Amino acid sequence: CAFWAGLPVPPELAVIPSKRIWSGQITGAEVRQCLERYRPELILLGADRVREFGLTDYLRDHYQPEAVAGVEGLYLRRSEALQTLPSAGWGKGREF
Repeated sequence: CAFWAGLPVPPELAVIPSKRIWSGQITGAEVRQCLERYRPELILLGADRVREFGLTDYLRDHYQPEAVAGVEGLYLRRSEALQTLPSAGWGKGREF
């Protein structure tokens, strides 16, 4: 979907089949490293993968959940200035 929208996709994260996970070919640490290296503006990631890769804290610190009708697990990267603010107390949707 990102391909058809013309959005760049980190190659390592373009497709993550379950086999890559259970065989140890990709770990939560590697996913975080890719996110730090490529710094994608948007991430679409199911709640099961967020838990599986231990990304809850990372997403809270660097991304804001984006409310789009019919789409769950969409996160928008926070601006650099907002990443230094505490995220506690922030509601859903874009607040910047």
